[in-house]
Amino acid sequence: MEHRIAVFLSKNGVCAEEDIDIYEYGLTAIFSTVYTTAALLITGILLHRLPETLTFILVFVLLRGQSGGYHADSRIGCLATTFICYAASVYLSVLISAGIGSRVYAVIAAICIVILAVLAPGDNPNKRIPKERISRFKCRSVIIATAMAVISFWFGYIIQAVTVSAILCVVLLLIYSKCRRRSETNEEKDC
Repeated sequence: MEHRIAVFLSKNGVCAEEDIDIYEYGLTAIFSTVYTTAALLITGILLHRLPETLTFILVFVLLRGQSGGYHADSRIGCLATTFICYAASVYLSVLISAGIGSRVYAVIAAICIVILAVLAPGDNPNKRIPKERISRFKCRSVIIATAMAVISFWFGYIIQAVTVSAILCVVLLLIYSKCRRRSETNEEKDC
C-alpha cells in the first residue's frame, strides 16, 4: 500500500521518482505507528485501562524517540515488542501499585535515568544519529524520563507504576540493543 501511495505522489508531482523509496519508507513508519497506537488504544478500551494506556503511549513514544534502542526486523516484531512492553507496564502497575510506595518508584526511575544518561541514544542501522547530535538525544532522553517520572507522582500509584514501568521497558530495550550490537560486533571480529 505504501508503495502505491508513493508512486501516486510521484505521478502527481509531489515527489521526484528517485525519492519514491524514501517516501515509501516514511509512509511505512507512519502507518506502523498509527496501527500500533490504534491497537494499543483499542486494547486499553477493551481492558478498561484507557488512562494507563494513554500514559504508556505518551511515555514510551516520547522516550523511545529520543533514546533509541532495539528495533525489530519486521512490523509484526515491532508490534509484538511494543505489546509485550505495554502488557508488562499495565499488568505490573495493577499488580504492584498498591504494594510499592512512591519512594521505590523514585529509586527505580532514578536508576533508569542514570542508565539513560550513560547508554542513550541507542544506535539503529535504519536511523543513524550524527555524532554531533548524540549528546542532544542523550540530554532529551534524560529530561523526558525525569519530567515524566516527576509528573506521574501527582497522578497516583497506578499512573506512577505505568510511567516507571514504561521508562524501565525503554531502558531494557536500550540495554538489549547495546548487548546485541556488541555481540554482533564480537562475532564479526571472530570471523
